[in-house]
Amino acid sequence: MLLQKSLFYNFQDFNSSQLPSHTDLSLIFSLIKIEQQDLLTLCSTLQNCKNLKILQLLLDSNEINNEIPLDFGEAFANLTELTISFYFNEIGPEVASSFALSLEKCTKLTYLFIDFTGNSVGSQGLFGLASGLSALKQLVLNLNFNCVSDEGILDICTAIQQCNNLWYLEFELMDNNELSQESKLKLKQQVKKLKRLVFIICWI
Repeated sequence: MLLQKSLFYNFQDFNSSQLPSHTDLSLIFSLIKIEQQDLLTLCSTLQNCKNLKILQLLLDSNEINNEIPLDFGEAFANLTELTISFYFNEIGPEVASSFALSLEKCTKLTYLFIDFTGNSVGSQGLFGLASGLSALKQLVLNLNFNCVSDEGILDICTAIQQCNNLWYLEFELMDNNELSQESKLKLKQQVKKLKRLVFIICWI
C-alpha cells in the first residue's frame, strides 16, 4: 500500500484535517511553547488517525517540563515507524520514564528515533525503554547533554537486551560527564551481544 505523506506546522490545521486519511504524517510543532492541554489534545487527535503507520513528531524547544504528561502509548499503538524529538526542553527523569514506559504498547514498531538532547533525563529517565518493543529493527537514541550517569547506562543495556531483532543501532551520549569509563565499556560489550546487529554508530 502506497503511503501518502502529510505535513502540518500547527495544531489547528492538523486537528481540522481528515484524520483517518493520514498514513505517513509529519508534525513540526517546534518553538511554540506547548501547554499540558495541547499535548492531551494531540494524543487524543492522534488516536483518531486510525490508519497512521509512520509518524514524525518534532516538539523541539517548547519548554515541555515535568508538569506535562508524556503518555503517547495509545496514540502510537499502530505505528511501524516513529521519529520523536524533544530537543532542548525541560524534561526531567519522571516524565522521560513515563514516556519510555508508554512505548510498551507500541508492539508493531520496527523503527524508533528518540531525541532527548538538552533535557534533564538523568539516571532514571530511561527506565522501561524498549519494554515490549520486540519487533524493533532500527533504534536511534540521542541523549546528549542530559546528565546520564552509570545507573542510566544500566537501563540502556537492559533496553538493548530486549531488542533481539535489532540490526541498526545509533546512540549519542556525549557531554554526560557523570559516565565512568567502566560503564561506557559495559555498554559497548552489551551491544556486541546482539546477534543480528550489522550496523552501529556510537558517540559516548
